[in-house]
Amino acid sequence: MADWSHPAIPAAWLDPAVDADLSAIHDYDALAEEARAAFLRRRAAYPDLVKAGRLTAEDARTDLEGWQAVSRDWRWIAFGEGEPATVATLQARIAVLGTGIARWLDMIAANGGAPTFEEACQGQALAALRWWAQREYRADPQAGHIRDTAAIAHDWRRENGFPTRGAMIAGRTPPHRNPPRSNPPRSLVSSEVETPARSAA
Repeated sequence: MADWSHPAIPAAWLDPAVDADLSAIHDYDALAEEARAAFLRRRAAYPDLVKAGRLTAEDARTDLEGWQAVSRDWRWIAFGEGEPATVATLQARIAVLGTGIARWLDMIAANGGAPTFEEACQGQALAALRWWAQREYRADPQAGHIRDTAAIAHDWRRENGFPTRGAMIAGRTPPHRNPPRSNPPRSLVSSEVETPARSAA
């Protein structure tokens, strides 16, 4: 799924445990959650890293903008909320995902090369996010992409008077058709509450 390599991590672990686990690419909620958590982790940590001289202000800004685009894109893909990222952000999204994977590999190597279950899930999510981004605008018309599927589903919900998937998951609206509302219920998906993550990726 990804072209990973790291001198301190055996290739035998990476291939079967992460790269070959294609189920991660279809766990859309988990991908949206990791994208959002990664952006929020960086937004919280980068000011102190810049002050400490461990990260330049320009690098912090570039990385945050890329992760914000990844997070917004997957919020739309998984939950039908907000707007999808544009092609103008694609290279930035691929770049920050590559950096995130490199940091994840360094973290695992520094801790003996054996990830916890949670860390392995995070690594799979990062690989899956990049897998989708790398296939986003390829020319093959037969190659389906989750963005195409998501657009069809979101359009159908809107045209038939259903709430967004994010609103339904949040439990703020019943899972049946409703008349239009002037003030639609706020979805928990878009809240700023985050469960602290243990990893640095």
